[in-house]
Amino acid sequence: MCIRDRQVEGEGQHTLYLWLQDFAGNVDHNQHIRLLNAARYDATAPLTTFRASGTAGSNGWYSSPVEVTLTPSDAGSGVASTRYRINGGAWITGTQFTLGYDGQHLIEYHSSEVAGNIYYERAWNRVLDQITQGNRICEALMGDPLFPKTLVQMIGSGEETGKLDFVLTQISTFYDREVDTSLQATTSMIEPLCSGSCCRT
Repeated sequence: MCIRDRQVEGEGQHTLYLWLQDFAGNVDHNQHIRLLNAARYDATAPLTTFRASGTAGSNGWYSSPVEVTLTPSDAGSGVASTRYRINGGAWITGTQFTLGYDGQHLIEYHSSEVAGNIYYERAWNRVLDQITQGNRICEALMGDPLFPKTLVQMIGSGEETGKLDFVLTQISTFYDREVDTSLQATTSMIEPLCSGSCCRT
């Protein structure tokens, strides 16, 4: 069985074993290469729970400073960082803070995982900043080389027609297919170099 025919069973870290098979079908499984945790799959985003504590007043208000605790968890690659901001201010890294002044407050927060791409995380934070300032999503994405022009145009079309949810679903399906195609192309290029290499997980 060839490399491109193998898939890991699920999320987590998987060790691969590679060995050679000649054109006559002869295989020596004792002569193999062991790649410890070579296949790492983490498709589940981290979960962040929000907890506020203080002296409860009436109608959902607090009559004392409010202690806020953010608790991130990720069963896959692990949590890399947690960030929050208050009332559209600057993003702050941390999981605990205190609200000690009167009024209603907007608290935004998210966590990133070890498997995540830091460049996309930074780009998405910039996008969030622009959206909260009143810009459309397509305007926030525009000009950033990480986001393809076609993607931005499709999102813009969805915003103009009021069908953004449908457009985002179509985009997701398209890029899923793109990833599958790219993986197949890559393994097809690697396969001849392996001279019939096989693997197991």
